[in-house]
Amino acid sequence: MSNDDIAKRVKCYMRISQKRSYKLNAEIPESQNFNFDIMEKIRKFLSVKNVTEIKRDREKYTELAYEVRTLKKESCDLLIEYLTAYPLFSSKHQDFLD
Repeated sequence: MSNDDIAKRVKCYMRISQKRSYKLNAEIPESQNFNFDIMEKIRKFLSVKNVTEIKRDREKYTELAYEVRTLKKESCDLLIEYLTAYPLFSSKHQDFLD
């Protein structure tokens, strides 16, 4: 932010997340990280540095997920191309179109 509370830069990114698992306030053993391999393939496809683990504590459960975030224009363009050719289902497709 500048001194006038005006942003000097805007960063655009896209992200793909996949739940790791949902379980009532408990950690899940590493041996059960079934979706990591697919997220790793997506990471490589988009030339992204890493897959990030996300942990969000909710009122009745803990949400564990993996996220791949694209920051480079080339990666974003590749993801847009892919999702245009192979659309997602339900509200996720509407989110993509927005």
